[in-house]
Amino acid sequence: MQIRLSPSRLKLHATCALAYYDHYIDGHDDPSGDAADMGTAAHSGAESAFRLVQAGLITSIDEFELHALKGYQKRWVELGHLPLGQLFDDGVDCIRKLSQQFAILPEPGDILSLESKRETTYTTLDGNEVLLTQIIDMTERTGPASIVCRDWKTGWVLPQREEMRSDPQAAIYAMSLAEEYPDATITTAWHFLRHGCVMTVEWDRKTLEGVKCWLLGYADSLIKDAAAGKEAFPPTLNSACAWRSCQHRCPKFLQDVESYDDIKLSDPISVIEAYQEASALSKAWEERKSKLYRALVQHLDHGSIENDGRRWSMDTTCRKSIDFSGLMAVSLAAGLPVDAFYDAVSVSLPKTIAVVKGLGAEARTLAESVIEGQTREVFTPRLSSRKL
Repeated sequence: MQIRLSPSRLKLHATCALAYYDHYIDGHDDPSGDAADMGTAAHSGAESAFRLVQAGLITSIDEFELHALKGYQKRWVELGHLPLGQLFDDGVDCIRKLSQQFAILPEPGDILSLESKRETTYTTLDGNEVLLTQIIDMTERTGPASIVCRDWKTGWVLPQREEMRSDPQAAIYAMSLAEEYPDATITTAWHFLRHGCVMTVEWDRKTLEGVKCWLLGYADSLIKDAAAGKEAFPPTLNSACAWRSCQHRCPKFLQDVESYDDIKLSDPISVIEAYQEASALSKAWEERKSKLYRALVQHLDHGSIENDGRRWSMDTTCRKSIDFSGLMAVSLAAGLPVDAFYDAVSVSLPKTIAVVKGLGAEARTLAESVIEGQTREVFTPRLSSRKL
Protein backbone atom coordinates (compact mmCIF):
# COMPACT_ATOMS: atom_id res chain seq x y z
CA MET A 1 0.00 0.00 0.00
CA GLN A 2 1.22 3.55 -0.73
CA ILE A 3 1.06 6.61 1.50
CA ARG A 4 2.10 10.17 0.67
CA LEU A 5 3.87 12.06 3.48
CA SER A 6 5.36 15.51 3.90
CA PRO A 7 6.50 17.57 6.89
CA SER A 8 3.19 19.48 6.87
CA ARG A 9 1.17 16.25 6.87
CA LEU A 10 3.17 14.89 9.78
CA LYS A 11 2.73 18.14 11.70
CA LEU A 12 -1.03 18.14 11.15
CA HIS A 13 -1.36 14.54 12.34
CA ALA A 14 0.64 15.35 15.47
CA THR A 15 -1.54 18.42 16.12
CA CYS A 16 -4.89 16.73 15.54
CA ALA A 17 -5.30 13.25 14.08
CA LEU A 18 -8.94 13.92 13.13
CA ALA A 19 -7.95 17.03 11.15
CA TYR A 20 -5.39 14.89 9.28
CA TYR A 21 -8.06 12.28 8.49
CA ASP A 22 -10.58 14.93 7.44
CA HIS A 23 -8.13 16.69 5.11
CA TYR A 24 -5.94 13.94 3.64
CA ILE A 25 -8.19 10.87 3.77
CA ASP A 26 -11.72 12.31 3.47
CA GLY A 27 -10.48 15.03 1.13
CA HIS A 28 -11.98 18.13 2.76
CA ASP A 29 -10.04 21.34 2.08
CA ASP A 30 -9.15 23.94 4.70
CA PRO A 31 -9.57 27.63 3.87
CA SER A 32 -6.42 29.65 3.19
CA GLY A 33 -6.26 32.66 5.50
CA ASP A 34 -4.65 36.06 5.00
CA ALA A 35 -1.69 35.10 7.20
CA ALA A 36 -0.99 32.13 4.92
CA ASP A 37 -1.19 34.46 1.92
CA MET A 38 1.38 36.74 3.54
CA GLY A 39 3.72 33.79 3.98
CA THR A 40 3.20 32.73 0.37
CA ALA A 41 3.91 36.24 -0.89
CA ALA A 42 7.03 36.62 1.29
CA HIS A 43 8.39 33.30 0.00
CA SER A 44 7.68 34.42 -3.56
CA GLY A 45 9.52 37.70 -3.03
CA ALA A 46 12.54 35.95 -1.53
CA GLU A 47 12.63 33.40 -4.36
CA SER A 48 12.46 36.03 -7.09
CA ALA A 49 15.33 38.02 -5.55
CA PHE A 50 17.52 34.96 -4.95
CA ARG A 51 17.00 33.86 -8.56
CA LEU A 52 18.53 37.16 -9.62
CA VAL A 53 21.43 36.50 -7.24
CA GLN A 54 21.79 33.02 -8.71
CA ALA A 55 21.95 34.53 -12.20
CA GLY A 56 24.57 37.06 -11.10
CA LEU A 57 22.27 40.01 -11.85
CA ILE A 58 22.34 41.56 -8.36
CA THR A 59 25.29 41.62 -5.98
CA SER A 60 24.35 43.90 -3.08
CA ILE A 61 22.05 43.50 -0.07
CA ASP A 62 20.21 46.72 -0.97
CA GLU A 63 19.43 45.44 -4.48
CA PHE A 64 18.33 42.12 -3.04
CA GLU A 65 15.93 43.80 -0.59
CA LEU A 66 14.47 46.04 -3.29
CA HIS A 67 13.74 43.15 -5.67
CA ALA A 68 12.43 40.94 -2.84
CA LEU A 69 9.99 43.68 -1.77
CA LYS A 70 8.81 44.12 -5.36
CA GLY A 71 8.26 40.37 -5.70
CA TYR A 72 6.45 40.25 -2.37
CA GLN A 73 4.07 43.09 -3.28
CA LYS A 74 3.38 41.64 -6.73
CA ARG A 75 2.42 38.24 -5.31
CA TRP A 76 0.38 39.81 -2.49
CA VAL A 77 -1.72 41.71 -5.03
CA GLU A 78 -2.08 38.58 -7.20
CA LEU A 79 -3.56 36.83 -4.16
CA GLY A 80 -6.32 39.45 -4.06
CA HIS A 81 -5.06 41.89 -1.43
CA LEU A 82 -4.36 45.60 -1.41
CA PRO A 83 -0.78 46.59 -0.55
CA LEU A 84 -1.66 48.11 2.81
CA GLY A 85 -2.65 47.12 6.32
CA GLN A 86 -0.91 45.54 9.29
CA LEU A 87 -0.47 42.12 7.72
CA PHE A 88 1.03 43.58 4.56
CA ASP A 89 3.43 45.62 6.70
CA ASP A 90 4.36 42.48 8.63
CA GLY A 91 5.40 40.87 5.34
CA VAL A 92 7.50 43.90 4.40
CA ASP A 93 9.21 43.65 7.79
CA CYS A 94 9.89 39.93 7.19
CA ILE A 95 11.58 40.69 3.85
CA ARG A 96 13.74 43.41 5.42
CA LYS A 97 14.79 41.15 8.26
CA LEU A 98 15.68 38.41 5.77
CA SER A 99 17.97 40.89 4.01
CA GLN A 100 19.61 41.76 7.32
CA GLN A 101 20.35 38.09 8.04
CA PHE A 102 22.84 37.92 5.16
CA ALA A 103 26.07 39.81 5.79
CA ILE A 104 26.98 39.07 2.16
CA LEU A 105 24.94 37.43 -0.57
CA PRO A 106 25.84 33.89 -1.71
CA GLU A 107 27.94 33.51 -4.83
CA PRO A 108 25.78 32.69 -7.89
CA GLY A 109 27.19 29.16 -8.20
CA ASP A 110 26.65 28.41 -4.50
CA ILE A 111 22.84 28.56 -4.71
CA LEU A 112 22.05 24.97 -5.65
CA SER A 113 18.24 25.17 -5.66
CA LEU A 114 15.31 27.49 -4.89
CA GLU A 115 11.81 26.34 -3.92
CA SER A 116 12.72 22.88 -5.18
CA LYS A 117 10.13 20.13 -4.94
CA ARG A 118 11.66 16.76 -4.06
CA GLU A 119 9.89 13.42 -4.13
CA THR A 120 11.54 10.29 -2.81
CA THR A 121 10.08 6.78 -2.53
CA TYR A 122 10.90 4.45 0.36
CA THR A 123 9.77 0.95 1.31
CA THR A 124 8.82 0.26 4.93
CA LEU A 125 9.44 -2.92 6.95
CA ASP A 126 5.80 -3.88 6.36
CA GLY A 127 6.32 -3.59 2.61
CA ASN A 128 4.39 -0.34 2.23
CA GLU A 129 5.51 2.37 -0.16
CA VAL A 130 6.12 5.90 1.19
CA LEU A 131 6.19 8.84 -1.20
CA LEU A 132 7.95 11.64 0.70
CA THR A 133 7.35 15.14 -0.68
CA GLN A 134 9.31 18.23 0.33
CA ILE A 135 9.65 21.80 -0.92
CA ILE A 136 12.94 23.31 0.25
CA ASP A 137 13.15 27.09 0.11
CA MET A 138 16.88 27.26 -0.65
CA THR A 139 19.85 24.90 -0.76
CA GLU A 140 23.27 26.53 -0.59
CA ARG A 141 26.84 25.25 -0.79
CA THR A 142 28.88 27.02 1.90
CA GLY A 143 32.10 25.06 1.46
CA PRO A 144 33.73 22.21 -0.48
CA ALA A 145 31.84 19.63 1.59
CA SER A 146 29.19 21.71 3.32
CA ILE A 147 25.50 22.05 2.37
CA VAL A 148 23.02 24.37 4.10
CA CYS A 149 19.26 23.97 3.77
CA ARG A 150 17.44 27.27 4.42
CA ASP A 151 13.78 27.74 5.25
CA TRP A 152 11.93 31.06 5.69
CA LYS A 153 9.51 31.18 8.63
CA THR A 154 6.96 34.01 8.64
CA GLY A 155 4.86 32.83 11.62
CA TRP A 156 5.06 33.96 15.22
CA VAL A 157 6.25 30.67 16.70
CA LEU A 158 9.85 30.80 17.91
CA PRO A 159 11.03 27.46 19.40
CA GLN A 160 13.84 27.03 21.88
CA ARG A 161 17.13 26.34 20.15
CA GLU A 162 17.37 22.87 21.67
CA GLU A 163 13.98 22.00 20.14
CA MET A 164 15.29 22.45 16.61
CA ARG A 165 17.03 19.08 16.66
CA SER A 166 13.66 17.40 17.21
CA ASP A 167 11.85 19.37 14.49
CA PRO A 168 10.50 16.78 11.98
CA GLN A 169 10.68 19.21 9.05
CA ALA A 170 14.35 20.06 9.65
CA ALA A 171 15.21 16.40 10.23
CA ILE A 172 13.46 15.21 7.06
CA TYR A 173 15.05 17.92 4.92
CA ALA A 174 18.48 17.04 6.32
CA MET A 175 17.86 13.33 5.70
CA SER A 176 16.91 14.00 2.08
CA LEU A 177 19.97 16.18 1.42
CA ALA A 178 22.30 13.69 3.11
CA GLU A 179 21.18 11.09 0.58
CA GLU A 180 21.76 13.51 -2.29
CA TYR A 181 25.15 14.71 -0.99
CA PRO A 182 26.62 11.67 0.80
CA ASP A 183 30.05 13.25 1.34
CA ALA A 184 28.86 16.62 2.64
CA THR A 185 28.06 17.97 6.08
CA ILE A 186 24.37 18.92 6.23
CA THR A 187 23.14 21.93 8.18
CA THR A 188 19.58 23.25 8.44
CA ALA A 189 19.11 27.00 8.94
CA TRP A 190 15.63 28.18 9.92
CA HIS A 191 15.16 31.94 9.40
CA PHE A 192 12.50 33.19 11.84
CA LEU A 193 11.81 36.43 10.02
CA ARG A 194 9.40 38.08 12.44
CA HIS A 195 12.01 37.72 15.16
CA GLY A 196 15.06 38.51 13.05
CA CYS A 197 16.96 35.39 14.11
CA VAL A 198 18.38 32.24 12.50
CA MET A 199 18.59 28.85 14.20
CA THR A 200 20.98 26.27 12.74
CA VAL A 201 21.52 22.57 13.37
CA GLU A 202 24.37 20.46 11.99
CA TRP A 203 23.21 16.88 11.49
CA ASP A 204 25.31 13.73 11.91
CA ARG A 205 24.71 10.63 9.78
CA LYS A 206 23.76 8.39 12.69
CA THR A 207 20.97 10.76 13.75
CA LEU A 208 19.65 10.94 10.19
CA GLU A 209 19.54 7.14 9.97
CA GLY A 210 17.36 7.22 13.07
CA VAL A 211 15.12 9.84 11.43
CA LYS A 212 14.57 7.53 8.46
CA CYS A 213 13.67 4.58 10.72
CA TRP A 214 11.24 6.76 12.65
CA LEU A 215 9.62 8.06 9.46
CA LEU A 216 9.07 4.62 7.96
CA GLY A 217 7.66 3.30 11.22
CA TYR A 218 5.33 6.28 11.43
CA ALA A 219 4.14 5.58 7.89
CA ASP A 220 3.30 1.95 8.74
CA SER A 221 1.37 3.15 11.78
CA LEU A 222 -0.63 5.67 9.74
CA ILE A 223 -1.52 3.05 7.14
CA LYS A 224 -2.81 0.71 9.87
CA ASP A 225 -4.87 3.53 11.40
CA ALA A 226 -6.34 4.42 7.99
CA ALA A 227 -7.43 0.81 7.54
CA ALA A 228 -9.10 0.89 10.97
CA GLY A 229 -11.20 3.90 10.00
CA LYS A 230 -12.01 7.31 11.41
CA GLU A 231 -12.14 6.03 15.00
CA ALA A 232 -8.34 5.61 14.93
CA PHE A 233 -7.94 9.40 14.45
CA PRO A 234 -9.08 11.09 17.68
CA PRO A 235 -9.57 14.87 17.76
CA THR A 236 -7.41 17.26 19.75
CA LEU A 237 -8.79 20.73 20.42
CA ASN A 238 -6.31 23.51 19.67
CA SER A 239 -6.13 27.08 18.38
CA ALA A 240 -6.43 25.88 14.75
CA CYS A 241 -10.01 24.78 15.50
CA ALA A 242 -11.01 28.41 14.85
CA TRP A 243 -10.50 28.09 11.10
CA ARG A 244 -10.28 24.43 10.11
CA SER A 245 -13.16 23.24 7.97
CA CYS A 246 -13.56 20.07 10.04
CA GLN A 247 -14.77 21.94 13.14
CA HIS A 248 -18.45 21.22 12.42
CA ARG A 249 -17.67 17.54 11.82
CA CYS A 250 -15.71 17.21 15.08
CA PRO A 251 -17.77 15.81 17.98
CA LYS A 252 -15.28 17.06 20.58
CA PHE A 253 -15.39 20.59 19.20
CA LEU A 254 -19.20 20.67 19.12
CA GLN A 255 -19.45 19.18 22.61
CA ASP A 256 -17.07 21.79 23.99
CA VAL A 257 -19.01 24.62 22.36
CA GLU A 258 -22.31 23.39 23.76
CA SER A 259 -20.83 23.41 27.27
CA TYR A 260 -20.56 27.22 27.19
CA ASP A 261 -24.31 27.54 27.74
CA ASP A 262 -23.68 26.31 31.30
CA ILE A 263 -20.91 28.78 32.23
CA LYS A 264 -21.62 30.55 35.52
CA LEU A 265 -21.27 34.21 34.57
CA SER A 266 -21.46 35.19 38.23
CA ASP A 267 -18.10 33.48 38.91
CA PRO A 268 -15.23 35.67 37.63
CA ILE A 269 -12.69 32.83 37.53
CA SER A 270 -15.02 30.68 35.43
CA VAL A 271 -15.55 33.63 33.11
CA ILE A 272 -11.79 34.16 32.71
CA GLU A 273 -11.13 30.50 31.95
CA ALA A 274 -14.07 30.22 29.57
CA TYR A 275 -13.18 33.37 27.66
CA GLN A 276 -9.65 32.14 27.03
CA GLU A 277 -11.05 28.93 25.61
CA ALA A 278 -13.75 30.70 23.59
CA SER A 279 -11.06 32.87 21.98
CA ALA A 280 -9.76 29.79 20.17
CA LEU A 281 -13.14 28.81 18.78
CA SER A 282 -14.71 29.73 15.49
CA LYS A 283 -16.26 33.11 14.77
CA ALA A 284 -19.50 31.17 14.49
CA TRP A 285 -19.57 31.25 18.28
CA GLU A 286 -18.83 35.00 18.53
CA GLU A 287 -22.07 35.63 20.39
CA ARG A 288 -21.05 33.35 23.27
CA LYS A 289 -17.59 34.89 23.32
CA SER A 290 -19.04 38.42 23.47
CA LYS A 291 -21.28 37.41 26.35
CA LEU A 292 -18.27 36.20 28.30
CA TYR A 293 -16.34 39.33 27.36
CA ARG A 294 -19.04 41.63 28.72
CA ALA A 295 -19.28 39.63 31.93
CA LEU A 296 -15.52 39.72 32.48
CA VAL A 297 -15.31 43.47 31.81
CA GLN A 298 -18.13 44.04 34.28
CA HIS A 299 -16.28 42.10 36.97
CA LEU A 300 -13.06 44.01 36.33
CA ASP A 301 -14.86 47.36 36.26
CA HIS A 302 -15.83 46.71 39.89
CA GLY A 303 -12.20 46.17 40.85
CA SER A 304 -9.46 43.60 40.54
CA ILE A 305 -9.93 39.85 40.92
CA GLU A 306 -7.92 37.73 43.32
CA ASN A 307 -7.07 34.19 42.21
CA ASP A 308 -4.57 31.93 44.00
CA GLY A 309 -2.69 34.92 45.34
CA ARG A 310 -2.64 36.68 41.97
CA ARG A 311 -4.43 39.94 41.24
CA TRP A 312 -6.11 40.58 37.91
CA SER A 313 -6.80 44.12 36.68
CA MET A 314 -7.91 45.76 33.46
CA ASP A 315 -7.67 49.12 31.68
CA THR A 316 -9.17 50.60 28.52
CA THR A 317 -6.02 49.98 26.47
CA CYS A 318 -6.11 46.29 27.23
CA ARG A 319 -9.79 46.04 26.34
CA LYS A 320 -8.94 46.77 22.72
CA SER A 321 -7.11 43.44 22.43
CA ILE A 322 -9.12 40.38 21.47
CA ASP A 323 -6.63 38.36 23.49
CA PHE A 324 -6.70 40.50 26.61
CA SER A 325 -7.23 37.50 28.90
CA GLY A 326 -4.00 35.92 27.67
CA LEU A 327 -2.19 39.24 28.17
CA MET A 328 -3.48 39.50 31.71
CA ALA A 329 -2.53 35.92 32.54
CA VAL A 330 1.03 36.34 31.33
CA SER A 331 1.57 39.78 32.83
CA LEU A 332 0.13 38.55 36.10
CA ALA A 333 2.56 35.65 36.25
CA ALA A 334 5.43 38.01 35.51
CA GLY A 335 4.38 40.38 38.28
CA LEU A 336 3.71 43.22 35.84
CA PRO A 337 0.70 45.55 35.61
CA VAL A 338 -1.33 44.86 32.48
CA ASP A 339 -0.86 48.33 31.00
CA ALA A 340 2.95 48.14 31.35
CA PHE A 341 3.02 44.70 29.74
CA TYR A 342 0.75 45.74 26.88
CA ASP A 343 2.84 48.86 26.20
CA ALA A 344 5.96 46.67 26.02
CA VAL A 345 4.60 44.66 23.11
CA SER A 346 2.90 45.57 19.84
CA VAL A 347 -0.73 45.08 18.84
CA SER A 348 0.48 42.27 16.59
CA LEU A 349 1.32 40.10 19.60
CA PRO A 350 0.66 36.46 18.67
CA LYS A 351 -2.38 34.92 20.24
CA THR A 352 -1.39 33.28 23.51
CA ILE A 353 -3.88 30.93 25.10
CA ALA A 354 -2.74 30.78 28.73
CA VAL A 355 -4.46 28.75 31.42
CA VAL A 356 -5.21 30.66 34.63
CA LYS A 357 -4.66 27.79 37.03
CA GLY A 358 -1.07 26.71 37.42
CA LEU A 359 0.60 29.68 35.76
CA GLY A 360 4.24 29.69 36.78
CA ALA A 361 7.74 29.71 35.37
CA GLU A 362 6.64 29.20 31.76
CA ALA A 363 4.41 32.28 31.85
CA ARG A 364 7.18 34.37 33.37
CA THR A 365 9.59 33.17 30.67
CA LEU A 366 7.10 34.16 27.98
CA ALA A 367 6.52 37.62 29.46
CA GLU A 368 10.23 38.28 29.85
CA SER A 369 10.97 37.12 26.30
CA VAL A 370 8.23 39.36 24.88
CA ILE A 371 9.60 42.40 26.66
CA GLU A 372 13.06 41.57 25.31
CA GLY A 373 11.62 41.49 21.78
CA GLN A 374 11.94 37.71 21.49
CA THR A 375 8.31 36.64 21.50
CA ARG A 376 7.80 32.90 21.48
CA GLU A 377 4.88 30.60 22.11
CA VAL A 378 5.87 28.89 25.33
CA PHE A 379 2.39 27.55 25.95
CA THR A 380 0.91 24.78 23.84
CA PRO A 381 -2.52 26.16 22.92
CA ARG A 382 -5.16 23.90 24.40
CA LEU A 383 -8.78 23.95 25.53
CA SER A 384 -10.17 22.67 28.75
CA SER A 385 -11.46 19.12 28.87
CA ARG A 386 -13.57 19.80 31.97
CA LYS A 387 -17.08 18.40 32.16
CA LEU A 388 -19.69 20.97 33.10
